[in-house]
Amino acid sequence: IDCIGQTDVVTHQPISTPYIYDLPFMLRNYSSILVIGSGGGIDVSRGLHASPRVIGVEINPLVIEEALQLTGNASPYRVPGAETVIAEGRGFVESSSELYDMIVISLIKRYGGVGIKDFIFLENYLYTVEAYASYLEHLTPEGILIVRDQTKWTDRFLPSLIAAVQRAGGDPAKNMMIIRGSISSVLIAKNSPFTLAERTRIHLLASIPKTKVYSPKNDPVKSASVITDNNPFIWRVSASQEQERFLRGQGWAAVRDWWLMLAITLAALLLVYIPQRKRGLMAPSVFLGSIGVGYIILQLMFIHKFT
Repeated sequence: IDCIGQTDVVTHQPISTPYIYDLPFMLRNYSSILVIGSGGGIDVSRGLHASPRVIGVEINPLVIEEALQLTGNASPYRVPGAETVIAEGRGFVESSSELYDMIVISLIKRYGGVGIKDFIFLENYLYTVEAYASYLEHLTPEGILIVRDQTKWTDRFLPSLIAAVQRAGGDPAKNMMIIRGSISSVLIAKNSPFTLAERTRIHLLASIPKTKVYSPKNDPVKSASVITDNNPFIWRVSASQEQERFLRGQGWAAVRDWWLMLAITLAALLLVYIPQRKRGLMAPSVFLGSIGVGYIILQLMFIHKFT
């Protein structure tokens, strides 16, 4: 759905065997929980076990309709205390004057193009440093922000979240905790330091195999690692930092690949030149070929760099 997004349509049931994503909901009880990108309702269901009020914000009304149709009265959205809002998540937060005891943003890939090369240049404004700042501003004094995803994605989100905490005057070493698994991880941030009781509770809950709990250091974050509204996140399956710099048109990686693109272009023109010269069609072929090559270069490089 919505490019490559997917969601689990669930019924509201007790948490049987806790998974790493369940742990923040088991930390304590919350006065209210806001779920950004509630989808099929799995985080709404988790939240209802920890709070009397859960607000699920979903941008696609068809997802909610399908979830209700498939699960009927067993849907988390029909449980007393659950509220549904059809809106874009970040926009809803920034337009709201309410403070929430927990804000959850989990596995939201709807604006991405993971695995689909035609969409790798789509931006995502839910994970920028400005977005994190908005989420933190809408927390209660002891409220927590939860960012959950596969570990390879949380590793990319982490520098921006650290930068947001630092810009708000917080110390990531005191105001953040990370539950890192081999496949999935959870980033937890507060506007105030975690208490000893909270840290002890999180360590106790996360005592499962191949999982570690720690806090990031309060070191300066490299600006190149921070996702901003002016340079939003680029979804890709996997890429080295050198490839990312190329995608952003930066560094020697870009220079090297420019030469590669030039070599491919010259080779293509040469292949066209040999047969077309004998037919007297060289000039039109070069003209049309140059337009095509120029369009590709502008589309993949310049348009992305300057927008």
